[in-house]
Amino acid sequence: MSENSSLILTRKTGEKIVIDETIEITVIEQGPGRTILKFDLPREMRVRRGEAPAEPRKPKAPPLAVFMPNRGGGMGRHGLPIDVSWSA
Repeated sequence: MSENSSLILTRKTGEKIVIDETIEITVIEQGPGRTILKFDLPREMRVRRGEAPAEPRKPKAPPLAVFMPNRGGGMGRHGLPIDVSWSA
């Protein structure tokens, strides 16, 4: 574990925190049991919630075929009409 410093702040709705002049955090809304924050930061900066896994998820591959029952095009394995559309 690395040596980090901790800073604990209280903020009211509408107040901001600026980090290193590039990250701005604004308290949008506060309510019982939740706080909504807005983060303004450079696009190339990655952000994740603390409870989310640290390793990046693999993006899902786009579908190669689309089932379109209204256009015909043959019968599928289960006897349903299919139409296969390939995307470029």
